[in-house]
Amino acid sequence: GQTPDAANSRVSSNDAVNSRVSSNSKSDKVSRLASTASRGDLEEAIYNGGDSFSRPRSGFTRLASKEDVRRELNRSHSREEFQTLQKAMKQSKEEFSNATASRRESIEPSLPILRSGTMSDVIKEAIRSRGGANTQYLWRHHRHEINRRRDRWRRLSAIFAVLGSGVVMGQFEGNLQGLLPTSLEMNILKAVNSAITLVILACLYQVYWHQILFGRLQRHLSRGAHFDIHVTFRDVVTHPLFILEVLLCVPHVPPGVTYEFAAYSFGNLVSYRIEAVLCVINIMRCYLCWWIFVQFMVSDFPMRHTVQNLVSIEFGSLWALKRAMNSWSAGVYLLGAMLLLIVFFGYIYRLSEISACLLPGEKHWKCDWDQAKVWKTATGNEFVKENDVYILNSMWFIFITMTTVGYGDISPDTNFGRFFSVLACFLGILLASLITATLNVLLRFTPAEDSG
Repeated sequence: GQTPDAANSRVSSNDAVNSRVSSNSKSDKVSRLASTASRGDLEEAIYNGGDSFSRPRSGFTRLASKEDVRRELNRSHSREEFQTLQKAMKQSKEEFSNATASRRESIEPSLPILRSGTMSDVIKEAIRSRGGANTQYLWRHHRHEINRRRDRWRRLSAIFAVLGSGVVMGQFEGNLQGLLPTSLEMNILKAVNSAITLVILACLYQVYWHQILFGRLQRHLSRGAHFDIHVTFRDVVTHPLFILEVLLCVPHVPPGVTYEFAAYSFGNLVSYRIEAVLCVINIMRCYLCWWIFVQFMVSDFPMRHTVQNLVSIEFGSLWALKRAMNSWSAGVYLLGAMLLLIVFFGYIYRLSEISACLLPGEKHWKCDWDQAKVWKTATGNEFVKENDVYILNSMWFIFITMTTVGYGDISPDTNFGRFFSVLACFLGILLASLITATLNVLLRFTPAEDSG
């Protein structure tokens, strides 16, 4: 027999006690989570202004956004508390930037998905417990910023690779026009190419520097591995892919250097200058432009790094190629690839078929032999060797080779010419296969069309 007012008073008192207990437990949970959060997670969250917070758990990345926090606050806090905590979230980045002391350490990230409290509470508690962080290297804890800088260096390397290819092509065309390899004009072009080569080397170093840092951060966020923001010179120069790219991009002819060597091709004597051989290698630098295409294909996926951790998808070259071939723009991409390969292999085929014995300037001492002037075909017919410098003839030959037509009006006479012809033939078959596979995918009925 108690009155309704007394019962309501007792219920209100119990609710107040439960609310106080819940508040204390939430405060303890926030403090406990802050002590276990990794520094890379905190700094990346603050870099985003508190918009997102990556927290690995069992190999996956869970994301708590502002909307998650607002839903939790509307459910468990009063309006005044919500406004106070929302203001604290906006001030978290400013508070972090004012911290100057830095103490690097690695803590196993075991922060589960945030279900109570606020993100700013976790961040502020972690900053207070660790004495702040060094804002100078804050961008090194942010995947998108590392990726942006790495892509910028890749674009620069591709631009200078194209410029270098133009310079070495100018050297070879100068030889065809009668310029001596030791002339002033040729040495100027060689000096420019040397400078471009050094720039490409510096760009590649920066690309792999950021690539190594990005890989460390990915492993830290996904598996909780130790994250060292300092990448040493040795870490970069011992990277296998960096060594391979250096071997492809660095060889060139420095100023004041020239050399000519002779070789036999089916019993015929052909002579090559070192400028022509390294011109082929330097033109191959243009493969760096492939990374620009990859960046273009993944540029509209801003959250690809988070998705990559969740579903184990590698957004690299293979994914970019698959996406390009599964769109209605695939025909444009394939046509562009065909034209580029025709020009590329056409120019290289022209280089391989030109004998330096018939060029002006100093010649190899074997160029006076009869095998260097009168050549024989595979059937034994003799003909006077002449250099075909008409580029459209070479491009026509590559076109009929890639399309597996082979009229036979033009045929390679040197070993190098036949080697590049075989490569062009295989690439033509590959492109034809891609065209067939792309049409097969694009011309299928959609589920709606099939059901209709």
